[in-house]
Amino acid sequence: MEVKWELPPGYAVGALRYPVPTRLTVAGIMNYVYENDYSVLARLKVPADAKPGTVPIRASARWLACTDKICVPEQGEFSTDLAIGKVQPDFQEQFDAWRKLLPRPLATPANFEVSGQKLRIAIPLPRNVEVKEPYVFAAVDGPVDYAAEQQFRRKGDRLIAGLPRRTGEPAQFAGVLSLGTAPGSSSRRCAERCQRAVA
Repeated sequence: MEVKWELPPGYAVGALRYPVPTRLTVAGIMNYVYENDYSVLARLKVPADAKPGTVPIRASARWLACTDKICVPEQGEFSTDLAIGKVQPDFQEQFDAWRKLLPRPLATPANFEVSGQKLRIAIPLPRNVEVKEPYVFAAVDGPVDYAAEQQFRRKGDRLIAGLPRRTGEPAQFAGVLSLGTAPGSSSRRCAERCQRAVA
């Protein structure tokens, strides 16, 4: 999703935060998609000297909407008037539910290296953590072939991922590791931010 914000002076919006996606292949092209209702979260920075009142928040966005047969680009305009200095409705429970769907960051950064036609990632993951159907969702388009088969193996307390390369030799790599869902349990997820090093 691409978003352009229109904000009053002194206000700023942080990076968009997405839940863990799923995969959909249409006409041989793999896309990262969301099959159910979801929310994209972002932090709004309000200036310390903001005066009480109503602040207009406006945005225009572009995204892909997919069925199982086709993906088409869509766009829209969004707006809200934010009340500053007034008691807001209590949406804590709803936001807590949305935050639970966000990937959790790793306590220790992962490492990666470019090795031939593979980008290899060493992801710190205790050996007692169950891995059902792992997949690494790349955060940026380019270095990884989304649709190609990913390979995984264990090495002590690390999960080694082999991702088929597409273009370039990235100096940094970021993505989200989905471990799959075991029957009767919730999905285990963690975010990975990789620094270049030998895995």
